Amino acid sequence: MVKKRKNNQFDPEKEYSLLKETEKLEIDIANRVLMYVIENKPKDEIEKLFQKMEPYDNETTYSLMVRYYAKVNIDNALVLIKNMEEKNIKIKKRTLLPIFNKLCKDRPLIESINFFRQYIKKQYQLEEEDYKCMMKQIFESFVIKYFKTLLRSMKRNIREINTETANKLEAGLKKNKIGYQICNVTDGICNNVKLKSVDLKKKEIDIILSNIENNYAKDKKKDIKQYKTFLNDNPQTNVLLDGANIMFFIDRKTTLGSYNRLNTMYKLMKDLGYYPLIILHRRHEDYLEKSGLNKEDIRKVKGLYKSWKDKNCLYQTPYKMNDDWFFLYGSVYKENCMVVTNDHLRDHIFKISEKEIHEDILKKWIERRIIRYNFVYEEYEDTKKVTLTFPSEYSIRIQRIKGNWYIPISKTNKWLVIYLNIRQNTISSIGKQ
Repeated sequence: MVKKRKNNQFDPEKEYSLLKETEKLEIDIANRVLMYVIENKPKDEIEKLFQKMEPYDNETTYSLMVRYYAKVNIDNALVLIKNMEEKNIKIKKRTLLPIFNKLCKDRPLIESINFFRQYIKKQYQLEEEDYKCMMKQIFESFVIKYFKTLLRSMKRNIREINTETANKLEAGLKKNKIGYQICNVTDGICNNVKLKSVDLKKKEIDIILSNIENNYAKDKKKDIKQYKTFLNDNPQTNVLLDGANIMFFIDRKTTLGSYNRLNTMYKLMKDLGYYPLIILHRRHEDYLEKSGLNKEDIRKVKGLYKSWKDKNCLYQTPYKMNDDWFFLYGSVYKENCMVVTNDHLRDHIFKISEKEIHEDILKKWIERRIIRYNFVYEEYEDTKKVTLTFPSEYSIRIQRIKGNWYIPISKTNKWLVIYLNIRQNTISSIGKQ
C-alpha cells in the first residue's frame, strides 16, 4: 500500500522512511526523494533506493542516477545508458551531457569523440556552451579529423559564436599552428571570398511541409490541398503578405486605416516587381458589418476586397486554422517565395522544432525568407512612407567554403576564418586581417 502524506506536505526524510517500508511506489514522489538522497546520503543508500526504483523504467529516475554516476563513477553511468537503450527509455540531452563532459575531462579524446558520435551528434540541438569542454580537449590533444567533427557539429547547431568562444578558438588554433584570420565583412565579402546565402535544402523543405500537413493540419488536409491547388494555379506568386500582421501593425482595432495599410503594402510590392498574395482569415470579411466601421468605411473596404479578389491576389484562410501556417507553408511550398511580416514566429519555431527538426530549420527560413516593414505613422496610403528590410545577401551563420571555415562573431562585423590546410606561419599571404 502507498502511504498517504498529510496536507500535501513534502518532508524528504519522512518520505525516505516511507519508501523503505513501501512495496508499491509513487514514482514522482520517489524521484523527489531520490534527488534528496543523492545530495545528502552515502553511496550505498543511494544505490539501494535506485535498485528499488529501477523496475519502474522511469526516465527521470535513470537520469538522476546517470548524472550522479557521471560525477563519481563514469563507467556506471555508461552502463546505465546502455540499460536505457535496451529498455527503450528515452535518453534526453540533460542525461548525456554530464557524461560527455566528464569523458572530455578525464578520458582519452577518442572515447569522448566516440560517445559524441554515437549518442549526441545528430540527435540533439546543441548550444554554444555545450561545446566548451569538447573544444578544450581537442586543442589539448589535437587531431585534425576530430576538430572537423567539432566544426561540422557547430555549423549544424549554432549560427554564430560569442567573443569568449572566438578567443578560445583563436588560442587553440595558435597553439596548434593552424592558419586563421579575423576579417571584417564588407558587402558580403570576407578576405576576397563571397559569403554564401544558405537557404533551405529539399530535405528541410519536406520536413516543414510534412510537419504542418501531418501534425498541425492533420484534420484539415482538405483545406491544405485546396491551398496547394490555388498556389499551383497562380505560379507567378512570389511574395506572401501576412495580412493580419500588417493590418494590426499599430493596434488590434479594425479601421479603414488598417485596410489601407494592407493595400498600400500590396501596391508597393507590385511596384517593386513582385507578385503578392494577401493571406487573410475569412472572418475579417465575414464580420465586417460588426467590426465597428461606419457604413462609408465598410463600403470602401468591400471595394478593396472586390479589387483583391478580381486580381486573384487574396487567399482567405478557413476557420479553426491559424492563418500563420498558410504563409509559412506557402513560402516553403513555392520556390524562393518571400513573406512580408513583423511576426517573430517564436511560438511556431518551438512547435515545429521541438521533435522533428534539430537543425534550426525555422530560423534559417526566417533569415532567408522574411521581409520586415515599417510605416510612417498615419501615412498609410503612400508607398513612399513604407520602409522594407530585406534579408541580407549572405547568411550570418557558420559556413564552409572551399575547405575553409567562416564563423561569424556575434555583436560584431568580424568573422573568424579557419584555414585547416594552411599553417599559421604562411597565413599572411592570404589576405588582410
